Amino acid sequence: MNQKKKQFKKITKIHLLQERHSAHSLRTDYLIFN
Repeated sequence: MNQKKKQFKKITKIHLLQERHSAHSLRTDYLIFN
């Protein structure tokens, strides 16, 4: 069970990083194209 929790935390961390990355690239695209 503890292992599962750790796994979940890792997935969440990765997900948050991806979210931040996509938000960042969206902003970058916006700046480039306007």
